[in-house]
Amino acid sequence: MRDQELDTLLKSIPREPAHPDFGTTLQRRLARLEHPSPTHRFAWRGLAFAATVLAVALLSFGLWRTERARDITQDRVQLESLRAEYAAISHDLDQLSSTEPRLPLVYLGGGEQVDVVVDLERLRHGDTTATQSEKSSLESAHKSHF
Repeated sequence: MRDQELDTLLKSIPREPAHPDFGTTLQRRLARLEHPSPTHRFAWRGLAFAATVLAVALLSFGLWRTERARDITQDRVQLESLRAEYAAISHDLDQLSSTEPRLPLVYLGGGEQVDVVVDLERLRHGDTTATQSEKSSLESAHKSHF
């Protein structure tokens, strides 16, 4: 019974006429679905190609950035090492500069058995006497020579 009521209600609705181009428009759209145009296919291929190129570019940039960050870290470590070495050398140089300057030893020459060296610091103070170790080395050199 309900089906009959529904049929009666549907028949009571006024009919709306279709648009005059409805049939041709419907056929054109169905034809497009059955036979897609070549430009439509190429558009998807171009989009896929562009997406692939973009993915490769992003991956390459990410790898480059990671490598660059590693290089920067290594450069910073090396810079800190150089700064520490510079500080140590500066400290050593300051210590050498702060001590009283000492006059050098002068090598006057010699032979196979004896070398003559003059200590200018001792000479400046007027100390011309030889120490005990210097005397013993001179005596041993003299004895071995003669």
